[in-house]
Amino acid sequence: MGSKIEDLEIRLAFQEDTLETLNQVIIDQQKEIDKLNSYVRILKDKITSVENTSTSPEKEAPPPHY
Repeated sequence: MGSKIEDLEIRLAFQEDTLETLNQVIIDQQKEIDKLNSYVRILKDKITSVENTSTSPEKEAPPPHY
């Protein structure tokens, strides 16, 4: 009986360690996702800004070789 309890305690300790490791991985992944979302937002803003300031092709002068 004592051996079974000891085995269960060992399993519990390993499970707690595994859960803590997985929790840390999830935390790290969420930080990375948040950072990537921020980069996407910045890029979207830059693209929108470029689209708003660029001139349309009809208004541009033809290239010099024409």
